[in-house]
Formats: sequence, structure tokens, C-alpha cells
Amino acid sequence: CGAFGYNKPPIKNISDFEDKSVFYAVKKREDFANKAIVIAGGGDSAVDWAISLAEIAKKIYLVHRRDKFRAAPESIRKIHQLAETGIIELVIPYQLQSLHGENGILHEVHVATLDGTVKVLKADVLLSFFGLSMELG
Repeated sequence: CGAFGYNKPPIKNISDFEDKSVFYAVKKREDFANKAIVIAGGGDSAVDWAISLAEIAKKIYLVHRRDKFRAAPESIRKIHQLAETGIIELVIPYQLQSLHGENGILHEVHVATLDGTVKVLKADVLLSFFGLSMELG
């Protein structure tokens, strides 16, 4: 009676980058080695992948709209520990605003606060973990 699809961020040109620089799941961890990665979300998937990819990535930005995460307490402790050492940069309270690059290759992710303050993140990849939605059909 239907299937599940990924909840995608409301960014106009996101489809231009999908399957090249924007992903909603990690299939092969090694594909992200030595990349600057923006991870968007505040749940277990976002937090756990930030921790896992921190071992092999060039840079990890974890973007969330609030300063509280909805993840396992041990994972939250670990993410804050990695942030204190500079391995992961917590970009809070920000939300995804726009993607910039060419031919599907991402160069920058712009994020903004609710009051309109914009921050530019130099990135090769965006991993968006906003959950799943039912797609009837």
C-alpha cells in the first residue's frame, strides 16, 4: 500500500546534486573518505554517522536547528567530545538554506539561523537525515 521515501530539505536545486554530492543514506562508508561533509539532522542517524565518518573525513559539520539532539545519550556525549577536540564542528542553531556548486558537484552549503544570519560551509558532500515519509501509490 505504498513505500517510504526520504524527507528532503526544502532547497530549490537539491535534485541537481542528488546522487553526486547529496545523499540520504550511506551505502559505502569509504566513499566519504577525505571529504568535507555537512550532515544535517539531529537524530540517531545524523549523530551516529557524524561519529563514524569523523574517523575518515577531512571535515565534518553537523547542522541542527536546535542545540539538543534526539539520539542515544552515549552518542550525544561522544559528539560533544569530538566537537571539543575540533574533529566535528557543531553548526547550531542553523538550518539548511541553499546549495552551491556546478554540474552536481557541491562546493558550498549555506545555512541560516531563524533571524537570518547566514554561514557558508565549504563542503564536498551533504548527508541529509530528516527521516522517512510514507509515499502512497
